[in-house]
Amino acid sequence: QTGTARKIASGWQAVLTQVPQFSRMARTGMDNISYGAIDAADIYEVRDKLPQDLAIVSYHLTGSTAIVLIATKRTINCRELPADREHIRTAARAFRAAIREYENKASLGIPVAPVKSWTDPGVFRIVSPLLDISTCLIDPIRAELAQVKTIAFALPDELSGIPFHALPRDIGGSYNFLIQSYGITYISPGGLRKLTDTHTGSLNPKTCRVGIFYDSSGELPGAIREKNLIKAIYKNSIAYTGYAATAEQFIAAASSCGILHIAAHNQADPNPSKFSIKLAKSVGDRFTVGLDSMLRISKNPNLQLAVLSACDTISTADIEAFGAAYTAQVFALAGFPSLIGGLWKISDDASVSLMSTFYRTLALNGGRRAEAIRRAQLSMLQSSDGRYANPFYWAAFALYGDPR
Repeated sequence: QTGTARKIASGWQAVLTQVPQFSRMARTGMDNISYGAIDAADIYEVRDKLPQDLAIVSYHLTGSTAIVLIATKRTINCRELPADREHIRTAARAFRAAIREYENKASLGIPVAPVKSWTDPGVFRIVSPLLDISTCLIDPIRAELAQVKTIAFALPDELSGIPFHALPRDIGGSYNFLIQSYGITYISPGGLRKLTDTHTGSLNPKTCRVGIFYDSSGELPGAIREKNLIKAIYKNSIAYTGYAATAEQFIAAASSCGILHIAAHNQADPNPSKFSIKLAKSVGDRFTVGLDSMLRISKNPNLQLAVLSACDTISTADIEAFGAAYTAQVFALAGFPSLIGGLWKISDDASVSLMSTFYRTLALNGGRRAEAIRRAQLSMLQSSDGRYANPFYWAAFALYGDPR
């Protein structure tokens, strides 16, 4: 499906009063109307603080069309796209099925083949549904995004966990992925203000401390390698594992560090009270961080970023029910401006490769996290041997919250 976007409202007054899918003001008195993941009134309140080169993009899927909201520091528009909801949901299901197949093969020790040609059936299986989604939801608005450098996506539950940063454009035998043109972040429920917070902390490796929580039991072999590479870059880092990796120590580290790097598995759930991170294999609640622990984190002006490096850490197999945005919501509530986490399981070698480039870039570029994760993903996509060029590898991690 492709077609032309039809403008249905332009300017703050028109959107706030005429588009009930994105404005609680416009749906006053309306019953049983569904609406998008973000509200124009909330964007209006913070518009002056939005980064100059950022666009917020949100979708609401209806029966035969999709309504898209595009907002920047100075403009806001809503357009109707000729995008059938069931067609998009079918593409999303096909993508998730391809991911599960790759995950199952990886669990049996069968690696995903290097990309030699983008027309190979194995590659096309994962790229094809993303191309369908891109054709429906991105192609009609590309001209409107031409002047921005960063896109913040606020996605409905049915698209949660779909890597919009990996949406491709067919350029004749190859693809240009969205991450090649833009920095990409995602907005969790209630996370809009994370795009506008004033930072007082620094991610300078000379002064920033990274608190590293990692599983040394052997279940996550790459965790120790990640710990070592981070400590080589951020000299002030401190690592916790085994009996030292307690919930109390997590709270203390979050209250004093600039970055928390967590190589442990978490339980994602739309109910925040069921959120949990198991920091160590040791039995007992003292090694598990739940919502109660997250809410005890003291206000820390230096706290900038959490990285959940164990794959499949901000989502689950049932992405529509337990999407990545729910984990990001808990971290935003606890005071973390940004979160990076895995959408599905990839190999330890691939994860370590991405994290190595990410932290090195973060240390060199002044802490700009969207650019750091973008560079890490591009290094895998553009690798000369094609080993990690498949989106299964490089698209597995996503940034939520502040991209700066």
